[in-house]
Amino acid sequence: MKKLKEFGFGKARSMEATVQEEVTSLLDDMETKSAATGSVWQVDPHRLSVLAINILWSSVGGYRFDPESPNIKRHLEMNTEIFEILRPTNPLTVFPFLKIFPKMSGYERHGQIHKRSREFMKVCLY
Repeated sequence: MKKLKEFGFGKARSMEATVQEEVTSLLDDMETKSAATGSVWQVDPHRLSVLAINILWSSVGGYRFDPESPNIKRHLEMNTEIFEILRPTNPLTVFPFLKIFPKMSGYERHGQIHKRSREFMKVCLY
């Protein structure tokens, strides 16, 4: 029980309160942007990703990211690019030995993005 309390069990807000806070933030953002443009709010997939990350990260790390932060947007773009590089149709996924051709296979770019992603996570964790 002591280890659970050290992790934060029983101290932090409930998951329900966190979800409600994030959804309220999203709805406020939708209202503000649709009122400013006078049209229907355009779905921003990064905004929805930040909502999910904030719900999970508030449980693990105890804080939330600002959805408009350039750092979190850049991190999400890096993740999208990694998923594109490692998509199932990429030859590197099927034939890992193609790492010997780093530029052609996308392995070099994957390494660069992964390094920047680790640096971002270090900033978040420390």
